[in-house]
Amino acid sequence: MLTSDELTAMQAVHEETMTQTATITRYTLSSDGAGGTTRSSTTDTEVCRLAPTKNMAVATQYAGRLAERLPWQCTFPADADVQDDDMITVDGRDFEVVGILGPYGFETALVCILAERE
Repeated sequence: MLTSDELTAMQAVHEETMTQTATITRYTLSSDGAGGTTRSSTTDTEVCRLAPTKNMAVATQYAGRLAERLPWQCTFPADADVQDDDMITVDGRDFEVVGILGPYGFETALVCILAERE
């Protein structure tokens, strides 16, 4: 069994490979008091590693949400706050989160599946 210190050390090593920065935008709807809604957003930044994924099992699993777009994989620190439907911007490219892999147990990173926005 891993100790807390061992897991923290593994997470730190994993984060050393995250050389890019992502802007995470989350949109929320709230009542406008007149029967409608207003849309607001919050943003945060987080280190990450972005790469196209060649994992066809992932592409198949999220095919409906990818809508014929290529899947990308974005790896964040284990404690990053990323949710389905968040918008991610890395190096001037905009993506939407279509899925989050895991958690599976001892998490050293948070891995998200993205689709580039058109």
